[in-house]
Amino acid sequence: MSENQHTLNPVRRRRRRLTDDGEDRLSSLPDAILTEILSCLPINSAATTSVLSRRWRHLWTGVTRFEIYNIKSRYPPDFLSIVSNILMHLTSPKIDVFKIQVRSIITLVIELDELESFFHEICRRNVQQLICNGEEYCDKYFPVPTCLLSCQSLVTLELFGSLEYDWEKNKNRDVQLKLPNLKKLTFCYLRQVPPWLDSLSESSPLLEELTLMFALFGYRQLPNTMPLLNLSFPNLKSLNLMVEACYEEPGVDVISIDAPKLTHLQINHIFGYHLGPLPYKGMSSIYNLELKLQQYCNVFTDLSVNVNLLMFSNLVHLTTTLDRVDLNGCKDLLVSLQCFPNLKHLHVKLEEMDYGSKMKHRNWHAPDIVPSCLMSKLKTIDIKGLQLSGSIGGLKLLGYILGNAKVLEKLYLEDVWFHERTKQETLWTECEFCRSLYKLPRSSSTCEVVFSGRFITSSSNTFKNGRLTFQ
Repeated sequence: MSENQHTLNPVRRRRRRLTDDGEDRLSSLPDAILTEILSCLPINSAATTSVLSRRWRHLWTGVTRFEIYNIKSRYPPDFLSIVSNILMHLTSPKIDVFKIQVRSIITLVIELDELESFFHEICRRNVQQLICNGEEYCDKYFPVPTCLLSCQSLVTLELFGSLEYDWEKNKNRDVQLKLPNLKKLTFCYLRQVPPWLDSLSESSPLLEELTLMFALFGYRQLPNTMPLLNLSFPNLKSLNLMVEACYEEPGVDVISIDAPKLTHLQINHIFGYHLGPLPYKGMSSIYNLELKLQQYCNVFTDLSVNVNLLMFSNLVHLTTTLDRVDLNGCKDLLVSLQCFPNLKHLHVKLEEMDYGSKMKHRNWHAPDIVPSCLMSKLKTIDIKGLQLSGSIGGLKLLGYILGNAKVLEKLYLEDVWFHERTKQETLWTECEFCRSLYKLPRSSSTCEVVFSGRFITSSSNTFKNGRLTFQ
């Protein structure tokens, strides 16, 4: 609904509600239905209906959804006071949804006691969904209110912004984690691992969706303590985990995951965060896996050394982003495909790939083994951002894939870059690479190879008699 519609004159609104015979059908509805309609509006829009008539004056106070948006001003004056005042006018004993969307979540930051009091009032209304969304990441931190950790009515809890749990200020508080009905939890971004995270599994046995994004710069784990992230959830179906850190200490178990019902897993590691010996359990149920990894925390390197470390027996979709890897990193990925015996769709994005020297590419050798999924399961492979010095190493890599993929339907190479100096050299290299690529032996007679470089895009289906057709 546009802003102009919200600001229409009440008299004009009333005229619009009247039918041709003069009947006001909207006002003929019972209060309960009108309140449900108003609950679908942002709270400030619902409140403006109080000027329509005496009957409408207090109807909006019975809404069960509280949604308010303020993304224009970064630091609106007394925003929390305004929200608190509106909240105190509500007469409904229950708030199904409480949602605030602001430009920065620190808009809500005041004294800790006042912040606790504000959210305590929300929790007192038996809120089921609580969402605070700050669109901007900020270097100032929003303290997570402790009362949210014991709100037993919560089904969904989502906090977006720069989050922290102030252990010093809360050490004298009786903080008990009690979220028995919680099914979805999102915290972005936490600046430390909260002390109550390990008890989350016991307090939230129904949890199905979990998103944790950490900014652990300067964080240090105490020696001889439990793993930094210990995630054990019997009913978890979706896990999205992102860690930003500069911390790396070999031999430390940083992540421990035990989720037997997990079907979707997304892990994003940045700045060399150490994965340790991969203490993952219950991975056999995962259907969709997304990994974003850097060179120094490349899971596929560990898996290629010990393929029995993990087995994703039900995985069908694998999407991975590899940052600052070379052709050997791609080789590790190919070898680790043994851990995904039923993989059908592989999407690989290479960011800031190391070109490497032409000699290094010439000496590159394909793996000695062929994963079973490559021979009998993989149908689509999408590789984006392949960067090469010359064409020999890239052709060896792709020749290994095409020569062993018996049921492959499409190999798509997107944003291929060659380390050439001029446009003419690059154009010539791309054309010669495509000719050599399309001549490679293919185990799958129906496989289409699509190449997209800096200057040309072509398909093997249009390659005839050594002549290329560009799209």
